[in-house]
Amino acid sequence: MLRKPASRSISTAILLALTISGCAQQRALTWSRADGKPFAAEQIDLDRTICRGEMQKANLASNAEAGFARGRAVREVFVGCMAQRGYMQVPAD
Repeated sequence: MLRKPASRSISTAILLALTISGCAQQRALTWSRADGKPFAAEQIDLDRTICRGEMQKANLASNAEAGFARGRAVREVFVGCMAQRGYMQVPAD
């Protein structure tokens, strides 16, 4: 009978624990106006569409390798674009 090395089992357990804890720490976010004023659903939809276009342009222009770092950088373009339009992300609860 073949047995897995103990270090591999430990590594797998640590990776699984980190994955689960990372998911548990993510909070649901929503958009709010930085100035606290209400906004129309049509306006935020338009702004999201514009910012998604900026995000796609950044994704196409990126020289970064595919993966988490590239995805995060492209997401930051979207968040920055929304911030320029007066929005910020806040916890949904």
